[in-house]
Amino acid sequence: MAKRATRVRRYFARGRSSRRRNKITVPMAIVAGFLPTGVGIWNRRSSGQAIGDFLQAGWTGMTPGTTSFSLGNLRLGLFPALAGFAVHMVASRLGMNRAIARAGIPLLRI
Repeated sequence: MAKRATRVRRYFARGRSSRRRNKITVPMAIVAGFLPTGVGIWNRRSSGQAIGDFLQAGWTGMTPGTTSFSLGNLRLGLFPALAGFAVHMVASRLGMNRAIARAGIPLLRI
């Protein structure tokens, strides 16, 4: 009885692809957190010193000139950015970003 001829494989079968693909996505919650800072910079664009004072007050809480700390200063800089980051992390843990990707919505995630 003759043996059956075996076919030589020249290419390996592709394995199961990973879930993550190389593509750029924009986390909307984090972008929204930086939006108040961007609007504040845009409104103060005519004066360079005003932009610097706004950024110092918004991200450090220190009032320019007096160097006194105020939580109210952080409402246009640090607090929205931290809130956006927290929303992004919660959405990722709940699987909302994966659901958006499966729905075929390009470039966006929460």
